[in-house]
Amino acid sequence: MNSYAWKRDQDALGGTGGSYLKFENHWVDLLECDVRIKVHITDNYRANENRPFSRDVLWWSIEPGHTDWIPMPSNLVFGNFGSRRAREAAARL
Repeated sequence: MNSYAWKRDQDALGGTGGSYLKFENHWVDLLECDVRIKVHITDNYRANENRPFSRDVLWWSIEPGHTDWIPMPSNLVFGNFGSRRAREAAARL
């Protein structure tokens, strides 16, 4: 799901924007508190498809006044589990 979908479309596309959007908003909150973050994102694709099937996210942070990057506890995986029919329709656009 596009995490920045129009509000009118969000109910049909999974509610209030999905878990990845919530995570993006969390990063914004951290940055506003002067926490530095770095993020490594890997998109995973199925054969012959141009839309990611899932997204792996690793991220680190540095609290204000500290110098060491702290890895966050786990590798997060965000799925994009639409139907094959929906993926094929999107590919025709």
